[in-house]
Amino acid sequence: MEPHDIEIEIDPNGKVRAHIKGAKGKGCLDYMKLLESIVGREVSHEMTAEHFEPDSSVEIRPTLENKQG
Repeated sequence: MEPHDIEIEIDPNGKVRAHIKGAKGKGCLDYMKLLESIVGREVSHEMTAEHFEPDSSVEIRPTLENKQG
């Protein structure tokens, strides 16, 4: 299984923006559900070209990387 990445940005007002990379097809929706359970209700979303490719399997194993600066 190829790796999937989720980039999460939180702005000073608390708005959360996430970009899911590598999850093709409807697999990205599993990540969206996970994010909703963590940060709350979704306000909007935009599908990338990867969403329209054949599905990839999703296995969620969270890791945390803190980028400050």
